[in-house]
Amino acid sequence: MWFARLIPIPFVLVLSSLHAQLPQWQFVRSHDVLGKTPLMLFFGPREADPEPNSTAYVLCGGVDVNFNGQQDPGDESPSLTVAWGRDNTEVASLNFSFSWGPLSFPLRPAVAQEQASFTVYLPLMNRLLRYTFPPFGWPHEDTVLNGPAQAVAVSEGTLFVSRRNSAEPEIGLILVLRRDNVGIRVDTLRVYACQNIQQLVWDEARQQLIVLCEGQFGQRDAVVQFLPQGRDSGVTVVPVGGTGNFLLLSGDTLVVVSNGSHEVYLIDPGTRLWHRMPIELGTTGYGGPREAVLLTLPNGQRTLLVGTYSRDVRWVDIATGQILQTLQLTGLAEGMALRSRGDTLELWVAQPFTPTYGPDSTVAVFQLVLPTSVAEQTEGAREPRLMPSFLTEGPARLEWQLPDGAGAAVRVEVYSADGRRHAEWELPAASGRLSVLLPLSRQLLPAGGYFLRLTSGPHTKTLPFVVY
Repeated sequence: MWFARLIPIPFVLVLSSLHAQLPQWQFVRSHDVLGKTPLMLFFGPREADPEPNSTAYVLCGGVDVNFNGQQDPGDESPSLTVAWGRDNTEVASLNFSFSWGPLSFPLRPAVAQEQASFTVYLPLMNRLLRYTFPPFGWPHEDTVLNGPAQAVAVSEGTLFVSRRNSAEPEIGLILVLRRDNVGIRVDTLRVYACQNIQQLVWDEARQQLIVLCEGQFGQRDAVVQFLPQGRDSGVTVVPVGGTGNFLLLSGDTLVVVSNGSHEVYLIDPGTRLWHRMPIELGTTGYGGPREAVLLTLPNGQRTLLVGTYSRDVRWVDIATGQILQTLQLTGLAEGMALRSRGDTLELWVAQPFTPTYGPDSTVAVFQLVLPTSVAEQTEGAREPRLMPSFLTEGPARLEWQLPDGAGAAVRVEVYSADGRRHAEWELPAASGRLSVLLPLSRQLLPAGGYFLRLTSGPHTKTLPFVVY
């Protein structure tokens, strides 16, 4: 088959050990990768070490000193640096140079991995290249498509390529490449009201193509469009602030990073509605957010790590929008990736540019050591959580590991800020644990601030939430 079956590598991690107090990230080291301008990271195995996350792969954009699209003295081709740790601090690496040509920016390739081999679809300003990396030897290169390629997504034997339309800039183009009995068929989708089309994500669970339209810098005209079955009919358009920059799909959550309005949006890809109000990151000017990774903690707490051009990564609680920690960098952040190393997490952050926007070659590495004591696990598990806590559509999940001495049932009451009670349930808590879906939504409650009061025996807890 012309297209290999591709397996996406989402930058999402779910932890498997509990904790009570939130630990803090620590900077541990930085690496100078062999290529210039590192833009994207992912982890995978290699032939010499088949462990799934043993090796870091860093896509580097190279350098075009004169910004003229021509290879001049001092320019450097794009490349892939492959890095692995020999011990706790030392890192060995090798570098594969690609053909000369400026990559599309921001870089939105498609990466697929099958055991020790993988394929990279690399969008350039004048063509789309495919690199097939075998377990041994150098990669094989071939040209998939001539002409500019902004971003690429793959579903089975179908390749989706976004292309900006200079003749009609408000209409984005998507080239759909499929193999049929005759050969390769190329169809073109026209995506209206899509200024500066950018990233594409194929949603396998719902059989839809998700399209990010960046909009114009300085305007609040960025949108996400949902194309059922990858067709340009029956489209749903969702506004996402200004200068949309990045998409990440994980389960029932689509994360959208909007650089110009300094926000993160969370959308349900099924209903196409916001999960909650946008999260404001506190960046300003040209220091806005770039990309994000999801980190779900074992007590159900969902968090985001968001890289910024303010030379930091901001760790954010999704439910509250609170910034839990700011991780300082020496340069500007682009691609990021997480991996688990036993009871330790590693966050790798690509820094393609210095603070003055010169080309850099640095990757910063942070670690998060998770507490593992039984006491900490028990205490953390006993705190109730409501997910999500900002909602329009229901239901919301309530979970509580009841403390000693609690009853066999939990009384759940909904109060508004003025003290009025709006709803009440008496719920069984089998084996000392409550896990239930509550019908909290705009159908039950008008927009506003509320809190749940949970009562079981002598124990009482309160949880705030917002309906919008």
